[in-house]
This record gives sequence, C-alpha cells and structure tokens, in this order.
Amino acid sequence: MPMDSNVIFEEALKLPPELRGKLAAGLLESLDDEVDEGYEEAWTEEIQKRIEEARLDPSSRIPWEEARKMIMSDDDGD
Repeated sequence: MPMDSNVIFEEALKLPPELRGKLAAGLLESLDDEVDEGYEEAWTEEIQKRIEEARLDPSSRIPWEEARKMIMSDDDGD
C-alpha cells in the first residue's frame, strides 16, 4: 500500500535541517533526467550579474526577512 504524500512530507519536516536539505537535493536531482550542459555556466553568469547590479544600486537590495515574507506569501493565484 503506497504511503500518502502528506504523511511523507510531514515526517520529512521532522528531520534535522541538514537531512532535510540532503533529502530536498536528492529529490530535485531525481527529477533531472537530462543534463543541461550549459546550466552551471549560465547560473554563474547570472549570479555575477546580480552581484554587480546590487553593488551598483544598493537601494535595490531587499532585506532577507522582507524577501522571505514575499516568497512565503506569494499568492498570485497560479
């Protein structure tokens, strides 16, 4: 009998943060059947671009607490 995904999720939330991270990474990796050859280079370029933008315009930065609230309450109806 298969386990209910909600039960699995609730049990996973009881794990220590380090193990939850490893579990999340493993689950995400399991979804990638095909490797995108240029992804790492593209992400590195994007990160560098964002760092430079933040340096040039410090007023564009959002404190983590505010960003987290925005992420957690993202309720655009999709």
